[in-house]
Amino acid sequence: YYKYDYCDYYFDGELQEKNGYVLNIQERACRLKRPVKIKQCFKFYSDTVPENISLVCETPEKYRIAVNGKSVESITDSWFTDRSFKTLDISDCVVAGENEVVAEMLFSQTDKVYADFDNALKFENVKNKLSFKSEIESMYIIGDFGVCMTEECEQLDRGAVRYNGRFSLGVMPESISLYDTVTQGFPFFAGELTLERKVILKENGNYIMTVSKHGINAAAVSVNGGSEEASLFNTDKLLLKNCRAGENVIRLTIVNNLRNMLGPHHITEGESYNVSPGIFYKEKSIWNNGQENPQWNDGYSFIKTGLEYSENS
Repeated sequence: YYKYDYCDYYFDGELQEKNGYVLNIQERACRLKRPVKIKQCFKFYSDTVPENISLVCETPEKYRIAVNGKSVESITDSWFTDRSFKTLDISDCVVAGENEVVAEMLFSQTDKVYADFDNALKFENVKNKLSFKSEIESMYIIGDFGVCMTEECEQLDRGAVRYNGRFSLGVMPESISLYDTVTQGFPFFAGELTLERKVILKENGNYIMTVSKHGINAAAVSVNGGSEEASLFNTDKLLLKNCRAGENVIRLTIVNNLRNMLGPHHITEGESYNVSPGIFYKEKSIWNNGQENPQWNDGYSFIKTGLEYSENS
């Protein structure tokens, strides 16, 4: 997975920001209190051309979308993770090198929303009931690829890292270390990741794999195609059943959550134990009580995802 949350964007043909943060767009447009033709230009880089690749967008039917100048059908029933996240097949549009996604829409709200938008800074009950006719959010790319990080990550507290370099799509890695999947092609990954490894054991019987998880909600393990043994949350033991003396195939599935996919990605401390809507916004916003975000950092922070383990009979 790859997340788009920076783009060049235009209001009625006039450039507003070069490589601007996506959530700035809606706030700025609402302040105009009139319909606005919005054009967003996203760029991504690909070292290869994945056979399977899709654009993920909320309410794509409200947009006119093109990838590298090719029009993309925006009406779809396909979705990813949530039914609001619609998937658009762009396999025939992507090229090796720089790619551009252009999304255009007429953005407008009702008169009531425009009025409530101002009053939301004064009255909590108005902010809590705001319901927008259209919203502008980040977009995502999903498919059979890894996400390459060409620079080293900065180590942060609470098991977090920050990356300030450029991302590019590359070949899905064939092998990785379990210690941290983020820096090995899966920085934005959310879901199940299954790995296999051959191990040599001295005796028949059951073994215990003692694990130390980070960024993992659950794990499941099976031996030689047998039944899976699951471990949830803070449990640090995985049972390896019916092992045999000699070579065994250990199949391990780790499951993380949506943190690295959805964020927050741009806060100075990297990982926060207190997350509210305002933490996702950079500029002055009704969700920040009209203030700029003092915690903002342009880099991307992720939670280390993986585990350390040892085997004991």
